[in-house]
Order: sequence, then structure tokens, then C-alpha cells
Amino acid sequence: MSLTLGIDELLGYSDEERGKWERWFAGQPPAALDAVVQRGERFPTVWALMDHIFLVEKRHTQRLKGESKVDGDTRVAYPDVTALFGYGRTVRAELAGFIQAAPEADLIRPREYRFASTAMVCSPRKLMLHIFFHEIRHWAQIATAVRNAGFVPPGNHDLIFSSALE
Repeated sequence: MSLTLGIDELLGYSDEERGKWERWFAGQPPAALDAVVQRGERFPTVWALMDHIFLVEKRHTQRLKGESKVDGDTRVAYPDVTALFGYGRTVRAELAGFIQAAPEADLIRPREYRFASTAMVCSPRKLMLHIFFHEIRHWAQIATAVRNAGFVPPGNHDLIFSSALE
């Protein structure tokens, strides 16, 4: 038996999740953005990790589109949650546009991608799926961080609650 999950369903699920978080953060004090995620690491706070989620999607979309130079940062100033999620919507529109325009045969053909000083060969399909799983994993970290900081995160994040698929 083969079960499939379509890219449109992943886009829908991810967009729903972003919407929940955006509405939630809009009603929270800045302390929610400062909740500790990884002490002394690359993404020490919720803000830093959210910025990372959106930047990685931008960078991978640039790679998928064959752009030789990828962005180094979002250029969104802390604590402008509205601007950060706006950046995320812009990036998501770029990714969705790429997905819609790309011939399916091109999405399964392996290509070489550069990540800093490392080269990797994988299909665009794999890189696109990575974008979604990367984001899902980090939203779970954010949920834990805000809960540990004394905030109640928005609920019902499990796929079972999503209206993006049957």
C-alpha cells in the first residue's frame, strides 16, 4: 500500500501553522520572543529561531531557482513580528511559485547544491521536503521554549487537526 502526501497539503499545513503562531505572537509581550531555545548556541531565542526558519526557506528557494548568491539574513529588526511573518509570506509565495512552475520531471532529477563550503547532490523534491520538515521541527522547539518560559502556546498543531488534508 502506498500513501501519499501532496506538496499542496504540506503547504497548507505549514501555512496554517504559521498563521496560528503569527496571531499568537501578535498578542504576546516581547518576553515570548526572548524565550530561551538553545543557551549559548546559534539560535538562543525564539526570535532567532523564527528568523532562521524563514531565512532557510528563502535560501533553499534561491538554490532551487538556481540563483548563485543566497541571502545572508532576513534584515527584519527585532521585535517586529509583523514584518518577520510578512517576510515569511513573501518567501512562501516564491517557493509556491517555483513549485507550480517546475516541471515534475525536473523535481526528481538530482542536482548539486552548495551550502556554505559544502556541496550536496539531491533532488529538488528532497530539498523542498526538507524545507517543510525543517520548519515543523523548529516550531516544535519554539512551542517547548515558550511553554518553558511560562507562556501557553497556541494549540492543536498536530497534523490530525489540520484542515489542509483529509
